[in-house]
Amino acid sequence: MRTQPSKFKGRGSFNYPALVALLFFGTYDISHAGSATWKLNPENGDWNSASNWMPATVPNGAGDEASLGASSGAAISIDTDIEVSALTFKPGASAYTLSIVSGGADTLFVLSGAGITNDSDTMQNLVAVA
Repeated sequence: MRTQPSKFKGRGSFNYPALVALLFFGTYDISHAGSATWKLNPENGDWNSASNWMPATVPNGAGDEASLGASSGAAISIDTDIEVSALTFKPGASAYTLSIVSGGADTLFVLSGAGITNDSDTMQNLVAVA
């Protein structure tokens, strides 16, 4: 049985699995660009410091998710407007205190999606500081 040559072979050929992988990973990176997990050993307690998150990005967007697990730095300060879809305390998470600090103007912490989920056995604290 003789097969017809593919019009995609030769000079104009390309690799379909590689193209699919590129499209998938390219879309994944864009759609989850700001989602991150608070590090076990953050540099400081500043929410807005990308070096405190893994990957090194600050969750601050309507589609972003912030996850908090066990950490040596469980006191986090938020002093600028932040919006996340979800804030999740993972199983085994430390007892966190998130302080929303108002520096003369109202600082907003907006949950625009799933909201707060506490999967840990510890009580979490969200504090508004004037």
